[in-house]
Amino acid sequence: MKILICGKGGCGKSTITAMLGKYLANKGYRVLIVDADESNPGLYRMLGLSKTKTLAEYLGGKQQVKAILDSPELPKTFEEIPEEILSKRENLSVMSIGKIEEPGEGCACPYGVLAKKFLKNLQPKKGEIVLVDTEAGIEHFGRGIDLEVDVIVNVAEPNLESIELSRKIEKLAEKVA
Repeated sequence: MKILICGKGGCGKSTITAMLGKYLANKGYRVLIVDADESNPGLYRMLGLSKTKTLAEYLGGKQQVKAILDSPELPKTFEEIPEEILSKRENLSVMSIGKIEEPGEGCACPYGVLAKKFLKNLQPKKGEIVLVDTEAGIEHFGRGIDLEVDVIVNVAEPNLESIELSRKIEKLAEKVA
């Protein structure tokens, strides 16, 4: 099962993802958390794990990802994910698609396409769960990442802006159901 965690910036998406990942791992599931937020570096820290090389870095960097987006060989199973891009503790693993690291390096669009292709290709087995921590807002819907998951979880705060975004997320999610 693949679960996408989304919502407004600062509402707790990464916190919910980390807590849910730990909970499911403690229940015996094999959990892979995919950090698809190209700007927030805190997910590894929340899990008490070390930051590793991103999938984009593993593939040769952002420019190389742009060149091979039509045909990257991406993992189909948890076992095929390269160890050097995983940070693990027992049956909980976390990996990052890619991060904006330098000023002027350009948009994060290649990371969004890579996330979509990675999730489309990855086929979890029984007892395996993929949690996808997304960037703030609804960009992932525009990129089609939502098309590659089984469940969409919206994290919301009790304020007007968050509720309005939640309504938009609900409408977008209904279109892919």
